[in-house]
Amino acid sequence: MDVVPGHSIGLVHGENDAGWLLSTDFTNNQSLTEFRYNWRPMSGHLFQFRLREREDLIQRSSAVRERNEVDYYIRYSISL
Repeated sequence: MDVVPGHSIGLVHGENDAGWLLSTDFTNNQSLTEFRYNWRPMSGHLFQFRLREREDLIQRSSAVRERNEVDYYIRYSISL
């Protein structure tokens, strides 16, 4: 969603039970919540920020513990 010219944000949340594969982002038995922010300060420049949380809905029998991860990235790209 464009907030103001050059700035956009996005929010996605999904849960996928075992046996239902919808996409590569949403794997089986997992909950995913992701927030993204993009800013284009000028032509050819892009600043991106992503914050993502993944967790298992039910602990797999082969897993030592349930997956519960939070990760992020910050990137500034320049296209010549």
